[in-house]
Amino acid sequence: MRQRTLKVERLGRVEYSAALEIQKRTERAVLTGEQPDTLLLLEHPHTLTFGRRSAQNGIIVPVKF
Repeated sequence: MRQRTLKVERLGRVEYSAALEIQKRTERAVLTGEQPDTLLLLEHPHTLTFGRRSAQNGIIVPVKF
Protein backbone atom coordinates (compact mmCIF):
# COMPACT_ATOMS: atom_id res chain seq x y z
CA MET A 1 0.00 0.00 0.00
CA ARG A 2 1.34 3.41 -0.99
CA GLN A 3 1.89 5.78 1.91
CA ARG A 4 0.39 9.24 1.45
CA THR A 5 1.48 12.52 2.97
CA LEU A 6 -0.84 15.20 4.32
CA LYS A 7 0.47 18.74 4.55
CA VAL A 8 -1.22 20.89 7.22
CA GLU A 9 -1.10 24.68 6.91
CA ARG A 10 -2.22 26.82 9.85
CA LEU A 11 -3.07 30.17 8.32
CA GLY A 12 -4.77 31.93 11.23
CA ARG A 13 -7.35 34.61 10.39
CA VAL A 14 -7.68 35.32 6.67
CA GLU A 15 -10.20 37.46 4.76
CA TYR A 16 -12.74 35.34 2.87
CA SER A 17 -11.62 36.34 -0.63
CA ALA A 18 -7.95 35.76 0.21
CA ALA A 19 -8.79 32.36 1.72
CA LEU A 20 -10.69 31.38 -1.41
CA GLU A 21 -7.69 32.29 -3.58
CA ILE A 22 -5.36 30.28 -1.33
CA GLN A 23 -7.75 27.33 -1.57
CA LYS A 24 -7.84 27.50 -5.39
CA ARG A 25 -4.05 27.84 -5.63
CA THR A 26 -3.57 24.91 -3.22
CA GLU A 27 -6.03 22.77 -5.18
CA ARG A 28 -4.10 23.40 -8.42
CA ALA A 29 -0.81 22.54 -6.72
CA VAL A 30 -2.21 19.28 -5.32
CA LEU A 31 -3.82 18.26 -8.61
CA THR A 32 -0.60 18.88 -10.55
CA GLY A 33 1.50 17.03 -7.99
CA GLU A 34 3.45 20.12 -6.91
CA GLN A 35 2.49 19.48 -3.28
CA PRO A 36 0.88 16.66 -1.29
CA ASP A 37 -2.74 16.58 -0.15
CA THR A 38 -3.18 19.69 1.99
CA LEU A 39 -5.43 20.64 4.89
CA LEU A 40 -5.90 24.39 5.33
CA LEU A 41 -6.76 25.45 8.88
CA LEU A 42 -8.02 29.03 9.05
CA GLU A 43 -10.80 31.30 10.12
CA HIS A 44 -12.21 34.39 8.50
CA PRO A 45 -14.38 37.28 9.68
CA HIS A 46 -18.15 36.81 9.56
CA THR A 47 -19.18 36.49 5.95
CA LEU A 48 -22.60 36.49 4.35
CA THR A 49 -22.73 34.47 1.15
CA PHE A 50 -25.56 34.23 -1.35
CA GLY A 51 -26.53 31.29 -3.52
CA ARG A 52 -27.20 31.51 -7.24
CA ARG A 53 -30.95 31.87 -6.75
CA SER A 54 -30.76 34.43 -3.94
CA ALA A 55 -32.51 37.78 -4.13
CA GLN A 56 -32.27 41.04 -2.21
CA ASN A 57 -35.69 40.45 -0.65
CA GLY A 58 -34.30 37.34 1.01
CA ILE A 59 -32.16 39.46 3.37
CA ILE A 60 -34.01 40.04 6.62
CA VAL A 61 -31.40 42.11 8.52
CA PRO A 62 -30.52 45.76 7.98
CA VAL A 63 -27.65 46.48 5.58
CA LYS A 64 -25.65 48.08 8.44
CA PHE A 65 -25.62 45.87 11.50
